[in-house]
Amino acid sequence: MIGFTTLIILLIKWRDLTVSFFDENHARTIGIKPRLMKALFFILLSASIVAAMQTVGAFLVIALVIIPGAIGYLLCDRFQYLIIISILVGAFTCFFGVYLSFFLDGATGGIIVTLQFFIFLITFTVAPKYGLSSRWKKSDIVLGD
Repeated sequence: MIGFTTLIILLIKWRDLTVSFFDENHARTIGIKPRLMKALFFILLSASIVAAMQTVGAFLVIALVIIPGAIGYLLCDRFQYLIIISILVGAFTCFFGVYLSFFLDGATGGIIVTLQFFIFLITFTVAPKYGLSSRWKKSDIVLGD
C-alpha cells in the first residue's frame, strides 16, 4: 500500500519535485514551495524504506536504494535517463536474483545484492564518461603530450 501511494504521489508531483531539488529559486518563482516538496519526498522515501526493511532487511534495502542510482549516474548525465536506468537495473537484478536464488538454493537478498555489485563493478570499469577506462584514456592523453 505504501509503495502504491508513493508511486501515485511521485507521478503526480514529479515535475514539482524535480524543480524543487535542482533549482529552488526557480521553484519559488513559479509558485512551488521547495521545502514542502522536499519534505514530502523524504517522508515518502522514509515510509518506503521502513516498509521495505520490515520485509527484506536493511542490507538489501540500502543496496537497492544506492547501487542502481550509482550505476545510472555512471552511465548518463541527464536526470530522466538516470531514473530510467536505475529502475531498469533494480527491476532486472531483483527479477534475475530471485530466479537465480531458486536454482542456486541461496538467499534471495544476497544474490540480488551480489548481482548489483557485479553490474556496478563492470559499469565503474567501462562507463564512457566516469568509468576507470575513460580516466585511463585521459591520463594517457595527458602523459602522452
